[in-house]
Amino acid sequence: MTIRNIKESDQENIKALLKDFNMNEEYFDILYNSSYYIDDLSFVLEDDLEIVGFMMLTRNKLGKAEGLTLAPLLVEKRYQHKGLGKHLLKRGLNVASALGYEYIVALGNDAFYEKYNFLPAENFGVVGTGVILSLNHMDEELNCEIKYPRAIKNLFK
Repeated sequence: MTIRNIKESDQENIKALLKDFNMNEEYFDILYNSSYYIDDLSFVLEDDLEIVGFMMLTRNKLGKAEGLTLAPLLVEKRYQHKGLGKHLLKRGLNVASALGYEYIVALGNDAFYEKYNFLPAENFGVVGTGVILSLNHMDEELNCEIKYPRAIKNLFK
């Protein structure tokens, strides 16, 4: 298994994976070609040169805090429950922290993310869907609403 950054040639395989999960595959094109996309924070999981998982961390803001949205993190069903999602997540967390981002808002399976110290958004005074991990001691109450790009809002339709 290999974790590497997304390449332009991966796009069709990633969209096929999104489709397998009944997710809006067009969201990838929108984010990939937007100012929210960050090359260093988008990864694929490969097995013998086949993409079997991927994750994207894209820019967002909560009040004045600079952070990221994690959506989605997917691993093909035949590769699930082997710790591969955890490895993708840890790679993203390490790089995001090293780049100085203040927090990550994760969308998806809250129970999965809570195992890795993500907390409900309301713990930070944030209104909206998702769980949040503070990367750089963001412990003050933000009293704001999460605002997602349209592509992320449509991701789970």
